[in-house]
Amino acid sequence: MYKSYNNGNFGFKRKDARDFNETKTFDRNASIRLKKDDGSIEQMTYGQAEKLAQDQGLDVVVVNEKAAIFKLGDRKKEEYLKKKAQKEQDKKNRENARRSEEKTITFGPNIGENDFKTKMNKAAEFIEAGHPVKVIVQFRGREISHKDTAMATLKPMIVERMTTANAVCTKELPITDKNNARDWMFFYVKGKGQAKEAV
Repeated sequence: MYKSYNNGNFGFKRKDARDFNETKTFDRNASIRLKKDDGSIEQMTYGQAEKLAQDQGLDVVVVNEKAAIFKLGDRKKEEYLKKKAQKEQDKKNRENARRSEEKTITFGPNIGENDFKTKMNKAAEFIEAGHPVKVIVQFRGREISHKDTAMATLKPMIVERMTTANAVCTKELPITDKNNARDWMFFYVKGKGQAKEAV
């Protein structure tokens, strides 16, 4: 009977898990499963798989260490493809992390028309890039006493611009007599379809 791979009969040394498919010494009598090109699995010894690989000018490459599944292939090419795929995945993860970073746009209730357009255009750019955006209307000093009048003008303008940018308002935190806040905040994310207005 074949020796079992899972009984620890493969003696191999490795410096790092990423080097698993590099040259090692395996027990040639240990039982493994060889995955063929058509996806089927054949039970054999590692020595038999090694002989098949030599006949075809290939290597015996690990597919799944725990399940003792191997295949015939070019070891160096497999390692190159794995490292390339990992680099691409790491790049995607970094890009996703950057896109998930919240951006903040802040201005006061007395902001000029041109400055308002510049601020909101920047917010739209952040939305287009995939960033969540927090728009803050900041009231200072006596400005707070006119917050309702100011927001009656500013809110429709904010909503209109962000709706045009296909942004969805996920939350609005208004200033109320109870919270004693001085920042009126809108939270926007990029919409999948038609944007929804703030409530």
